[in-house]
Amino acid sequence: MNAKIYLIIIISLIASICKSQPDCVIQFEYLGTIEYDSLVINKIGFPTTPFLFGYTSFDSKDSFLEVELSNTEIAQVMDSHLGQVFCDPLEKIIKRVFKGKREFFPIIIFMTKTETKLEYKVPMSQVLIEYNKEKERIIINLGRIRI
Repeated sequence: MNAKIYLIIIISLIASICKSQPDCVIQFEYLGTIEYDSLVINKIGFPTTPFLFGYTSFDSKDSFLEVELSNTEIAQVMDSHLGQVFCDPLEKIIKRVFKGKREFFPIIIFMTKTETKLEYKVPMSQVLIEYNKEKERIIINLGRIRI
């Protein structure tokens, strides 16, 4: 009787190990320069991978990482969410997650005086996305953003 129970447990464990799929996380970095005249900008919101996949909506708090803006240079490192797609080759990740079929790359501009936020659409023709071997992360260069 005990041998049957142990056999069932062992078979169950082997089946779960064989069926499980790996999940991975990658690092990526937003780079760029922001130029503005009369606006007082205190934060920028960068899209997260759940938003880029369409798992969260534009207004969800998990869709954008809000970062304080201390100068005009943008350099923000982020981690992806845990997912099987991030185990794929880097070229496939870049194409599927970051480029996709989108015409623009969204960011959010937070203004100090009016306490409002603006969606800014960076044209994909301006965005350079590539893997940096030295930094071991995907670089998303948004270029020069003029507001």
